[in-house]
Amino acid sequence: MLNKLLWAILLILVGMIFPVAWIIIIPLLVLLIIAAILDTIITPIKGSSRQNFFVQEYYVSEDELFKLLIKTISNLGYKIEGTDKNSGLITFKTGTSINVISGQEGSVVIVQNSENTCEVRINMSYRGQLWDWGEGYKIANRILNELGEILPQVDDESKNNKELDETEKGLLKTWWNANKY
Repeated sequence: MLNKLLWAILLILVGMIFPVAWIIIIPLLVLLIIAAILDTIITPIKGSSRQNFFVQEYYVSEDELFKLLIKTISNLGYKIEGTDKNSGLITFKTGTSINVISGQEGSVVIVQNSENTCEVRINMSYRGQLWDWGEGYKIANRILNELGEILPQVDDESKNNKELDETEKGLLKTWWNANKY
């Protein structure tokens, strides 16, 4: 950025010395301004990271949800960087994409809310860009949608009803036993 600023100053000085040169200098200054703007958008911002946070609650035990999340994240093609079953933490990384050159880094934390409900908290972060064009949202949404197809979700209406019906209880057992291997 400083380099472009010095070039702009030099061009203005040349224009002041040779007034006829403004015909060439003005288009060059416009190009320098455009290049500087693009440079700030595309160039990685050192030490900077942006984050998105997503939450969903499910009717399931913490252990079963942990196993299911590892399987879901792997099946979606993301690389699991680390797991800690005691704290309910799973970290993963996505590959490079057209939206985020450096890829996304994700962490999933499982929080047990009650005996039969757990909350999934997904934090997606990226580096080197001003925005991720909605990719973090899409990745977290894919994970939550995969879980939503398998597990019963807790919504505002069902928080008042503590009991699960037999269909919801059997859904997890059926899926988990059918997909163990």
